This record gives sequence, C-alpha cells and structure tokens, in this order.
Amino acid sequence: MSNGLVYVNFGRVIVDCPSGCGNAFMVPMGATSLECEGDAGCAAVFPLSIPSNLSEILTELNKRPNRANRNWYPEGHPVAIKAAIPMNQSVTDLVQEREWHEAEEVV
Repeated sequence: MSNGLVYVNFGRVIVDCPSGCGNAFMVPMGATSLECEGDAGCAAVFPLSIPSNLSEILTELNKRPNRANRNWYPEGHPVAIKAAIPMNQSVTDLVQEREWHEAEEVV
C-alpha cells in the first residue's frame, strides 16, 4: 500500500485513501497511519506522508483571512496535478503568496 499524501484544504489537514476508493479523512494530530474505515471504507491501513514542517505551514496558512485560500499540497498530489496548482510550497513561498495577494487587494 502506498503512503497517504497529507495535504491542507480550507485549513484542514486531510489525507485521501491511497487505495483509490475515494474516501478522505481529517488527520488527527500525531497520527502516523490511518485505516480507511466507515460504511464506505475499504479497510486499507496506510502510512501517512506528513511534511516535517506541517505546523509552520499551518501557522502561515492560518494568517489568510479567507479559509478557502488555506491550501497546501505535497509534490505529486493528484488534485494539485489535475488542477495545475502549486505543490510542495515552502513556508517562504506561502508568505510571499499571501503578501502578493494582500498587496493586490490594496490596489
């Protein structure tokens, strides 16, 4: 079983089941693996690929006033690839992105 790629969506830490069943889960703080459970769960147990600087990523994303803009995707995440959006942004990248949008709103 491949690792579940942890990402941030609307400020929530999420992982999609890597089996392809379509389920997604909020990631509990400190978790290193999850089981795809529930009525539609496939029962796959999978390790999580969590960025080592997740807390810094969340701190920076939470500075954005609009929750819809609090997103971060790891390299190779299928949603980011399909939507052609940035992947594996550093905290510095996120700061620059926020500052650019703030400056754009002032104009």
